[in-house]
Amino acid sequence: MIRVNGIADRDKAGKEYWDRVYVPERRPEAINPRDTSLRNYIARRFHRFFAEQLSTMSGQELLEIGCGGSQYLPYFSREFGLQVTGLDYSEPGCAAAQRVLAAEGVDGEIVHADFFNAPQKLTGKFDVVVSMGVVEHFADTAKSIAAIAKLVKPGGLVLTTIPNMRGLTGALQKAFDREVFEKHVPLDREMLRRAHEEAGLIVQECNYFIFNNFFVIAIQPAHPNSLSRRMKVLLARGLHYLSGAIWAFETAFDNVRPVRFVSPFIVCVARTSGSPPAAAPGEKI
Repeated sequence: MIRVNGIADRDKAGKEYWDRVYVPERRPEAINPRDTSLRNYIARRFHRFFAEQLSTMSGQELLEIGCGGSQYLPYFSREFGLQVTGLDYSEPGCAAAQRVLAAEGVDGEIVHADFFNAPQKLTGKFDVVVSMGVVEHFADTAKSIAAIAKLVKPGGLVLTTIPNMRGLTGALQKAFDREVFEKHVPLDREMLRRAHEEAGLIVQECNYFIFNNFFVIAIQPAHPNSLSRRMKVLLARGLHYLSGAIWAFETAFDNVRPVRFVSPFIVCVARTSGSPPAAAPGEKI
């Protein structure tokens, strides 16, 4: 069921940009951590991270902020037994997320709203709130995290992931498509940690995550026949092959540590103040 509430708070990307992303004919497949193919390497690594945080939370309630076309809501339900809700201010994004849930046969609610103006009934409701690539689109990072934290129970969990736009990923994104780069606020690990603390959260860990992923570099389809765009697409394809080779090495040795300059992601694990749930998450990554 899709509910509409509030007026979307304008982010650096803008609602029109997100509406274009979720075209009706495309339905993402739900995350499957048991797919051992190399192309699923990033999903398997995120599964390890989420398992460490969520494996003891069966039956509890999870909210995904920015859930448009979410591949993760069915995954959170199936893998960890969580009751799932998604929230997004893009109507096509909400519809796409609903299609994924329906196709996977997973019960869940999709709420069409701006998280700065979420329905009152969602305030303090959730045991865990996840955002993946959301808070870096807002000029005031701490304010956006504080708005998310209002939806979490006392002692509840806030899991935030963002692209590392202050490393090689950001430099390449700026070179390949500056317009996409400028839709982000470039943050490093310490800036993300500080924003969570300024929002009143207790940070448990904040780390660079995964060694490499050039697939996160986006090139918009504008001017598809231009020579410069074709060259960029070919270069990006070469970088994709390089990422695949690096993932094969990581899979074989499983001890490649992420570093600030190369790592494509930053992950932050934090809690709201108050008594934590009885079941604590697993070991740190």
